[in-house]
Amino acid sequence: MTVSFGWKFCFFRFLRLLFCAVFLMQSASYLLAEAPIDNPVANYGVEWTDAFRWDQVVSIDEAAGETLEERLANAQEELSLQGGGVVYFPEGTYVFSDHVYLKKGIVIRGTYPLNSERHNPIVPHEFPQAFIDAREPRYTLGTHFIFPRYVPSFIGDGTPVGTAFKGIRLEKPDKADFCGVVNIHIHYGHIALGTRDALQQNYAAGHMPGHMLVFGNILENTAVASPDVPAAFQHAWQRFPDREYGAITVYAAQNILVANNRIPENDDGSFLMRGYRLYPTQADLKDGTNLAEQDVWFDYMNRTGIRVNYMPMMHQLDIWTKYEELESAVQSGTHEEMVTPGTLAKGIVIRNNYIYTTGGGGIKTTGDGAWVAFNIIRCRPSVVLPTATGFHKDTHVNDVRAVEVRGWRWTIEGNDFDVHSNYTIDGIKYNDGEGLMHESWQNVDVRDSRIINNVGNRYICLWRVPVYGLEISGNRLRIKPNWHAIFINSQSRFSPTNLVDLPCERVVIKNNITEGGGIKTLGGKGPGNIIMNNRHTMLHEGKIENFTNSLMKGNKNYIYVLPEE
Repeated sequence: MTVSFGWKFCFFRFLRLLFCAVFLMQSASYLLAEAPIDNPVANYGVEWTDAFRWDQVVSIDEAAGETLEERLANAQEELSLQGGGVVYFPEGTYVFSDHVYLKKGIVIRGTYPLNSERHNPIVPHEFPQAFIDAREPRYTLGTHFIFPRYVPSFIGDGTPVGTAFKGIRLEKPDKADFCGVVNIHIHYGHIALGTRDALQQNYAAGHMPGHMLVFGNILENTAVASPDVPAAFQHAWQRFPDREYGAITVYAAQNILVANNRIPENDDGSFLMRGYRLYPTQADLKDGTNLAEQDVWFDYMNRTGIRVNYMPMMHQLDIWTKYEELESAVQSGTHEEMVTPGTLAKGIVIRNNYIYTTGGGGIKTTGDGAWVAFNIIRCRPSVVLPTATGFHKDTHVNDVRAVEVRGWRWTIEGNDFDVHSNYTIDGIKYNDGEGLMHESWQNVDVRDSRIINNVGNRYICLWRVPVYGLEISGNRLRIKPNWHAIFINSQSRFSPTNLVDLPCERVVIKNNITEGGGIKTLGGKGPGNIIMNNRHTMLHEGKIENFTNSLMKGNKNYIYVLPEE
């Protein structure tokens, strides 16, 4: 009897477990098939994202049309008639032959990240944060967009550029508002929401469309071919990445959120061009002399990771010569007349992204009050780059910077960066490989900004700009010896013999840890400058070079270098 009872007990328990498993699997399938209607960035605290029509959804599988392109067009049209909404792409692979253009008010959205609790509810609370955090290598998406891969030809005119380098763009950049891309794994494509020209025209006319969201995506092999290559002196088959595009590029008059995206290392689409024509120097290019040939890679990672409203604000000499006029304009509220329209756009947030690059830098943005936070930025070391422009060899700069900002009242917070200079074919290091920068080139002065709690292998540098309020605190920087981990340079040459101290006021450098190099400040001896409670690790000699009359106290393991009386 005992054996019989045990057998029956086990059998009925097995049936019960089987029934539960089937029920849960059916429930899971139902939930996966059901289009999401929640705000995917609700926990980011960005209020304007609640205004998207998240609950108004058309699944691409249910849209009318014979082809994928027809279904997408019809789905967008249906939603547009209702004031906007979401085109949902269930788990699967979608192959496009051309750009995907978004209408005003349209978001395209894929499934929740794979193995996330929401995507797979069979065992609740079991899946870790890693599966929904794009900075983690385990972050995986189930909705794939595949754009055409460029297949190069090195004879005649080469393979036409128009056969590849596609991406997700706006149908009407001058009118677009409340558009987005969410949870899409993009292969051989980019995201480019808006254009510089449309932003400048809108801003100058007082039109303020924006509200652009790029969230939760993975982008691999993302580059755009430059329209300027080949030049007349080059082979017709030559190609080079366009420096004006990042993997993600956004231009809008207000309110941009680029968050939780992953741009990983992947160069399986890159190709080597043997016999690429270029000039040895920029002077040779100007004179049309000494044209040479060199092996050059078309490198899909030789581009900026994320570019948001990145454009010139003022000419460099204007920064140096007009800072008093600009200060007066700020007080009178007429300062926007002195800068490029759109460069003081508000509401920019770039956070929680993972970016890998070989050149062009991690993040570049321009605005008023931009927040660049909690991103991981990585750069391949020892990259040999014969040309940074596509036209001539160069040893100066390929803009390899972790974060570069333009504008006012920005915050760079909690980023983790490891960046490296490129090298010429002769082994000469490019003059870049820099950390967190605001420099005078095409920029304005610094006002009430913060650089806090970042960790990286290159310096924090404010280069040749007036400063009216800056906090640099809680950062940990490890750099080469006898250099500057933190460098505030508010000093400029108006001519080879005319060195001028620009205003340097309310600069507070505190609670930082430096390794290798120390701290240096140059410029006007304005009020409120403080260097306090910083610590050097003593791995190499650290100096504090104080040329701004900063109050110094509580700093450890530094040698003080003061100006001569």
